Amino acid sequence: MCVAQSFFRRLAWTPDGAYLITPAGLFQETEDSKPQFATHLFARHNFEKPVISLIDAELPSVVVRPCPAQFKVPDTKPTGADSCLSEESR
Repeated sequence: MCVAQSFFRRLAWTPDGAYLITPAGLFQETEDSKPQFATHLFARHNFEKPVISLIDAELPSVVVRPCPAQFKVPDTKPTGADSCLSEESR
């Protein structure tokens, strides 16, 4: 009796459509090194080489989902009570 088991990996696009996130990749630093599980990010117009590879130690990722919220980098200037402290410390 032959029992077939299968499952699929779920790809995802970033909310802006700039990157495709692909789980279940393999990353091998050199030909002699052992392959490691990785999640690859590919730029929209270049699928030949990943922009970044996120290495996982033991198990492959199955599903990826980017956060739909866009984050803003906070200003580096201190405000409020922090500004008083920084001026006094000078």
